Amino acid sequence: MKNNIQLKVIYRVSNKGRDKNKLPNATKEHCLENARDIFGLDCIHVIADNCSPDLVKFIKETGFDYEETSLGNIGSFQYALNNIISKIDDDCIVYMLEDDYLHLPDSKDILLEGLQIADYVTLFDHNDSYMDRKDGGSPFNHGDIHRWRIMTTKSSHWRELPSTTMTVAAKAKV
Repeated sequence: MKNNIQLKVIYRVSNKGRDKNKLPNATKEHCLENARDIFGLDCIHVIADNCSPDLVKFIKETGFDYEETSLGNIGSFQYALNNIISKIDDDCIVYMLEDDYLHLPDSKDILLEGLQIADYVTLFDHNDSYMDRKDGGSPFNHGDIHRWRIMTTKSSHWRELPSTTMTVAAKAKV
C-alpha cells in the first residue's frame, strides 16, 4: 500500500444473526485474524455488536481497538456511519467489513486498485451475478445477458452492480 494512503477498517462482528452455509474455517475468530493479517492491527476498529463474552475476550486478548454495542446489523452499520466515519478525514479510505469474509494475501492492493476506477468497491463477487434470475440469480439479471459493465485493473476484474453486501470500501467523504 502506498504510504500516503490512509486506510481505516471498520470491522463489525456479532454472534447474533442467521446461520448460513460457510466455509468451515470462516469462524468469527478466523475471519478477524485474517483481516488483521491482511490489513494490519493498527488500522482496524472492531464494533462487537451483541457478542458473546468469549468472543469479546478473544477480541480484547488479540489486541484490537474495539467497542461493544447492542444495535443489531443495520443499527451497528448506522452507528459506524454516524459516529466513526463522520469523524474520519474525508480522503481516508474506509473499509466497512462484516465478520464472515476471508481475504486473499493481495486483497489490500486489489481493493486500492478498485478505488482508482470507482467511488466504492467490494471484493465480494457474488455468484448470483452469473446466473439467470429464474435460477436463483440476481433479480436484476435478464436472461443470459447480464447488463453490467466489466472493468479490469492490473490484478482483478470489477463488475458494475445495482447492489452489494454491507462490506464495501470508499473514501470517507463518499
